[in-house]
Amino acid sequence: MTNLRPNIYVADPQAIKTVAMQKERYAKDVEYVDQFIGCYGQSLLMVEGEVWRRHRKETQRAFNERNIRLVWSETEDIMRRLFKIWDSPGGKEVRIDNVSDMTETLGLLVISRAGFGRRISWDLTDDKIPEGHQMSFSHTLRAVSKNMIIRALIPTWAKNLTKTTRDVTTAFSEFGLYLTNMVTLGRKSSEIAESQLSNEPQVTLAPGSLLDLLLSANENARNGGKGLDASEVAGNIFLFLFAGHETTAHALSFCLGLLALYPEVQREVYMQIEEVIRLHGKLDYSNLNDIRLVECVLWESMRLYPVIKVSHVGRIATKDSVISVARNGPGASENLREDFFIPKGANIWLSITAVHYNPTYWPEPEKFRPKRFMEPYNKDAFLAFSTGSRSCIGRRFAEIECIAALALLIERYEIRIDEDKFPSVPGESTFVSFPFYLQVL
Repeated sequence: MTNLRPNIYVADPQAIKTVAMQKERYAKDVEYVDQFIGCYGQSLLMVEGEVWRRHRKETQRAFNERNIRLVWSETEDIMRRLFKIWDSPGGKEVRIDNVSDMTETLGLLVISRAGFGRRISWDLTDDKIPEGHQMSFSHTLRAVSKNMIIRALIPTWAKNLTKTTRDVTTAFSEFGLYLTNMVTLGRKSSEIAESQLSNEPQVTLAPGSLLDLLLSANENARNGGKGLDASEVAGNIFLFLFAGHETTAHALSFCLGLLALYPEVQREVYMQIEEVIRLHGKLDYSNLNDIRLVECVLWESMRLYPVIKVSHVGRIATKDSVISVARNGPGASENLREDFFIPKGANIWLSITAVHYNPTYWPEPEKFRPKRFMEPYNKDAFLAFSTGSRSCIGRRFAEIECIAALALLIERYEIRIDEDKFPSVPGESTFVSFPFYLQVL
């Protein structure tokens, strides 16, 4: 059935913040969200009101300093293992034909360890299929991450219609079984859990993983508190996979592409990293503030190429309302604002790309200039992680993963595009599909 409600696109930072923060007046389209991420239980993105506040409080506890440190250490370990694979053939160059394949796998490995507490290999075929399962955990994780939208679009009657729909259905069923088993194991004492897992060498529990920390919230609920029940733990873990994996893979791909296209920026970042290593002997989480340029490269790439161009989840106006918007155009000022009427029932979409390319907030917005984030800027105009109370709860998780991976890569390799086979063409922005050369420094 066609949605005949009016659609309103908001591209003013102040108005976007108003819409994001006034949850009762501009409610999420919960039914729409449920189609994509409601298959294992309720999560932060699916609820409103007091239930949302409970979810936010408990999930916020999981994204603590202990987990963020785990993200850094696991990303470092995962990257070191990748470097060994690259070093094994010998030579001083590594060719990556599809950088997004590499960044997607990195994202899966980090979320598997720091999210689910399970360590898997870069060679996903190494993972064995446990008894009672049809697919290995790593195969299931990859299949689910690649087919979330397809799964939402498959009607019930078509689940067994083709090999593709059968494979997708099996993957989501298997992932649900893995989630249930992990939650069940997590409830038991560490001694029991360790003894039961001793026969599964591919599984390593990680204290400080999101699942480990969310299960403490689950225990609170079981003891009569206001924590999360088992299905809510599963639902939120699935949300973190859905949101975090895409963010990391997308952001890192564009960071690498931009650094290859702007070697002078890459060189400056490299020099900053080398100075930290000279002073401290190695890169470490404690040196995060000393490699600010890496963070700025990440933010600038996400400004230019946001993961979400227009908010995936629209808002619905629950009543007639008015928002204040800036009048843009030549000679316009942020201070020149006017009221805009929004009728009850209207769909409201937040246009992130429009804000990120507005010269009112970002001088020369089409240019890659990471150092703009070291200057004063309107923080409400940077929407890569959304805004207000609905902002991405896993922002620091994603940032630390990307910063660690980028810093370790830049420390070791010079990133280049094969210009002989793929000369740059003015106006093109599809460089992420180009083969990359990583040359040992």
